[in-house]
Amino acid sequence: MKKRIHLPTGYLAMALLALCHLTSCEFQPEGDNFVEIDPVQKSELTRYEITDIEDGLLLTEPIELSYSFAVTDGKFYLFEAVLDRTVSHQEIFKSEYPKGVFTVDPAKLYPNDSYGRFDLVFTVYTNTNTGSMADVVGAEVVAYQLKKEVVIDRRPPADIPFEASLGEEGIVVEFGEYPYANLVSTTVYASYDPATVYAEDNKVITLARGDSTAKINSYVGGKIYIGAIVESTTSTEWNSPHIVPIQSYDFLPAPKIVKKETLKNGLFKVYWSKPPIAASFRSYQLLHNNTLLAELSSINDTAAVLNDLVFGRPYEIELKTTGSSGIAVFDTDTLTLGNPFPSFYRLYVDKEDANEKLIYTDLDHRLFKESSPDVFYDGYVEEVALSKKYNLVAVLYSRRLLLLDYNTLAVLDEITLNDIFYPSSPYSQRYLGLSILNERFIGFLGPVPVIYDYIDNVGYKLGVQYSAAYYFKDSNTLFTPGGIFSRYTLEASGPVYDTNLFEFSDLRYSFTFNNYLLLSATDNNEIKVYSAPNLDLVGSYTLGIDKAIAEVDHFTSWGLQHGFTGSTTTATIIDLLTGERLFEVDYFGEVRLINGVLYHQNGLSIEFDR
Repeated sequence: MKKRIHLPTGYLAMALLALCHLTSCEFQPEGDNFVEIDPVQKSELTRYEITDIEDGLLLTEPIELSYSFAVTDGKFYLFEAVLDRTVSHQEIFKSEYPKGVFTVDPAKLYPNDSYGRFDLVFTVYTNTNTGSMADVVGAEVVAYQLKKEVVIDRRPPADIPFEASLGEEGIVVEFGEYPYANLVSTTVYASYDPATVYAEDNKVITLARGDSTAKINSYVGGKIYIGAIVESTTSTEWNSPHIVPIQSYDFLPAPKIVKKETLKNGLFKVYWSKPPIAASFRSYQLLHNNTLLAELSSINDTAAVLNDLVFGRPYEIELKTTGSSGIAVFDTDTLTLGNPFPSFYRLYVDKEDANEKLIYTDLDHRLFKESSPDVFYDGYVEEVALSKKYNLVAVLYSRRLLLLDYNTLAVLDEITLNDIFYPSSPYSQRYLGLSILNERFIGFLGPVPVIYDYIDNVGYKLGVQYSAAYYFKDSNTLFTPGGIFSRYTLEASGPVYDTNLFEFSDLRYSFTFNNYLLLSATDNNEIKVYSAPNLDLVGSYTLGIDKAIAEVDHFTSWGLQHGFTGSTTTATIIDLLTGERLFEVDYFGEVRLINGVLYHQNGLSIEFDR
């Protein structure tokens, strides 16, 4: 007896289908094709085409399928597609037309956080063409079916295991098996800072489903942090991609700063080690507060000379070594321009021996020898002079002149000065200041210049009030300025007037250095240089406004100018005989120029080429 199938009038159908590669195929009514459910009929489905899908395929995204059917000796009634093996059949598509296109969207057919295997069932209904009453009224049909198993995975993304190892050209990351079937991609990230691993700049590569190996060709040594972000078919705005826990690896040492040295003329050199893998290298950079100090692109260039550092100011610098893909490792260090030297509040030098210096510190009020720090004098000082030749140190403080033994700094004598002899401008570097002239006389600047005989305890006043005095040891001569420059010879009995040499009005400042006298008489710093003892003019030049000389170096014929910019001062070293600018260095604090070396109060020094 022929089985009759009534044409369905309604269907509950939802299906989930995601296909990577779809093709259109023509099926024949035998083999793995449409199968007649009730073979008793006189009509025949002689031609059918539907987009081919692989049996057991993972459906991950909406796909479009096309179909076309032809019936011989009969009528086409209906085509439907449903998803089976669910609580109830889920209708995907149905049509009374023998040709068309429809879409299978897995996200609309199956809930999130779920997984399963299902049959995607395609059914074609035709009449039986038997001539029966049921056939005539359309109540009897023939059904042809095709089934394909599909996999639908709507579970949220999960961790994916990975391990990293060091290869010849960098790091190799191997990913293990992902626990679900809905993996779309894995994006690999790497950084030397665990806080920035997942920054966009640290993205290394995105692996498609099926790829399990990533290469990080940017490893330049040190501890590196690696992470991954997994994206699945369920990754949406509400179900974001999954962040895999970060793992750290420390295969080989990273480049580090290994040496720092101050060069002559205010230059500073920094040395560092090379990265372990040459193929991973891109560049070195030296930075301070994100300011680029130097950049080198050769892996063998492992040193840089810096030329704009402020003398006496500490710097925190970073060595940034960048790998080929842009990932960088940092090494931080501090540097300060200058070679080590004891810190000081004031620094005094023997004008006949640049190696003999006395250092005074204001915190503990201690005066000690650079060469013998354990030999010191405790007490306040206003001005100091020293002479190894005469085994004497002279100290001025609070109307007292103290004479100390040069070797032990023990007090030999203490002399109280009266108002006339008391120096009104202590620590004066411009004039005579305090000087040990010879084995008998000390000179200092009071209301008038004073030559003091510390053997017989007798003082001699020279020149006029608030003037200066200059002493030249080689010729044993003294000079005092006024409207007229006068010359004296320093005899055992005291200074002996010699002659008036020349007029020099409106004196602004003056210095002595070696056997020369330097005078300036205008705001434009017009300089005249004279040689002793006859004060012959040997040099003349103009420095300009705000270019005054602040200090002289008695051992090199160099002078020091200061220019101020905020908290930084620029020291310009000039040739005092010609006015030529020789060197410039910015500094912070206080400095002294002695024998071609610039000393900083913080305990640093810079040597300059002569």
